Amino acid sequence: ENVSFAAAAAVGCRVTTAYRAVVEQGKLKDNATVAVFGAGGVGLSSVLVAKTFAKNTQVLAVDISEAALATASALGADATVRMEVGADPADAAEAAKAALGKPIDITIDAGGFTDTARAALLATRRGGTYVQVGLPLSLPGFTGDHLARVAGHEIHVVGSHGAAPSALPTVLDAISDGRLAVSDLISRELDLEEGAKALMAMDNATHAHPGVSVITRF
Repeated sequence: ENVSFAAAAAVGCRVTTAYRAVVEQGKLKDNATVAVFGAGGVGLSSVLVAKTFAKNTQVLAVDISEAALATASALGADATVRMEVGADPADAAEAAKAALGKPIDITIDAGGFTDTARAALLATRRGGTYVQVGLPLSLPGFTGDHLARVAGHEIHVVGSHGAAPSALPTVLDAISDGRLAVSDLISRELDLEEGAKALMAMDNATHAHPGVSVITRF
């Protein structure tokens, strides 16, 4: 009940994927600090999930797009950091820690790029959790130095791929009772022709559209 067709469409797979990554794999707890690297569909959903399923969380979003960061703020992110293209990931990691003003318990790489992965790992506090969401691109920038950091800082590195069907009732219940505002993720409702054009435009960063586009007209 109380879940629109558009909201239900937006749930899969980005929101359920985010739930798996943040809550189940990231072991989200009350009062946690969470940094999400990459504010696309999964990243924005991760912001929303982190603010919904635990109390007093502080959530940061990192992305190269000002529009995506503005959307993250509208969804409840407490702070945002713009990561410059080609910049040293260590700088983004330091900016993330400074923006929250405290160690980061959970970092989420929702981008799947070498730079987002490196920045997320470097931002993770000693004993914290780094979650790699989905199947990343090849990560040639990862070296033994990064593994040494994992060992030296005793960072918990976990993968997250998709979501278990058992999570769906929990997610839908949170939407139905108004706790999880999935409708706020939806920035466009398209017909089939518009949807095909949107898919073709995804490879062109100059046409990137923040939020989630849902095909609702056939």
